[in-house]
Amino acid sequence: MQSSRTTVAASKAHGGGRLPFLDGWRGAAVLAVIAGHFYGIKQYAMGELGVELFFVLSGRLMADILFAQPVDLRTFFIRRASRVWPGYFVFVIVTGAAFSALVHPAPDISNYLSAAVFLSNYDMIYSGRAPVFDHLWSLSVEEWSYVYLAVIVILWRALPRIKPIVWLAISAVVFAINACVMSESGAVMSYYRTDTRITSILISAVVYLATRRVQVPSFVPVVAGLAALPLFAAIIPDPIQFTVGTALLALAVSTIDQSPALIRTSLLSSRIMTQVGVWSFSLYLWQQPFYKLVDKDVGIHLTRWVAMPAALVAALLSFYLIESPARKFLNKRFASRGEGPIHKTPSGG
Repeated sequence: MQSSRTTVAASKAHGGGRLPFLDGWRGAAVLAVIAGHFYGIKQYAMGELGVELFFVLSGRLMADILFAQPVDLRTFFIRRASRVWPGYFVFVIVTGAAFSALVHPAPDISNYLSAAVFLSNYDMIYSGRAPVFDHLWSLSVEEWSYVYLAVIVILWRALPRIKPIVWLAISAVVFAINACVMSESGAVMSYYRTDTRITSILISAVVYLATRRVQVPSFVPVVAGLAALPLFAAIIPDPIQFTVGTALLALAVSTIDQSPALIRTSLLSSRIMTQVGVWSFSLYLWQQPFYKLVDKDVGIHLTRWVAMPAALVAALLSFYLIESPARKFLNKRFASRGEGPIHKTPSGG
């Protein structure tokens, strides 16, 4: 009998496209973020766990796309842009305009300019917060991590004897040391910085490349994931959460295709979890302004039971009216220019 990893690899090799359990993982990540925002408790960093679930998934997917397959860089960036930019920029424009009259402090010119170049995290640190844009810090980390990974790809292809896992491992160690030093020294909002949080993506990329051809017992991803959860309690220091905790989550997502069927197919591949995963980017964008309206200090107030459905409606409108049509159009347009079909990957990206 074929192992689950062999079966998954064969499916991918024959153009199997999406891996439903990774959509389910993405769905779990966005649900954790939403739960942390709308129903969070001080004793547990549910929102931070959700972001970390996104980061380690991104590390696995980017390692697969750029180093294991690999996809050429031009196609990679076209796919990333078509996936993110339409919905993102519409969100920035619409929420910036609508919420300027509703919340305080309203977005100012620095908030818009930084959002345009995916530097909202540094703008938030050094220029001040715009509540409806606060969450864009994590997307800024993701977008600039793609650029950094592209640099590693170029180095690897120029010096093929040095394996990509070496480049990534060295980078992960350097950034992890930087993250720990900045966190312990009390550096201003070090949690949000690209030069600290990229560590999570790099650690996951290293773990995925190190384990992707290794058969592990089915309990490994389950135990790793469960062991990571207590490390996101509020009493655990950030340097432990975002090194040990991240490494455990990275091991879980990197080997999740070898997990028991109950986890991989019955839970993560369930219709609800995969659909939430498909909508996850839209939900990630649009939960923020409605979550902020639950906060009585921003100017107006909504109850959670009004804000959450409103956020869902806004997310679905964005997904079906903007993101999905724009993505199909952009992919088709670039393919028609002789670039070939956009490469299918397990990210569904």
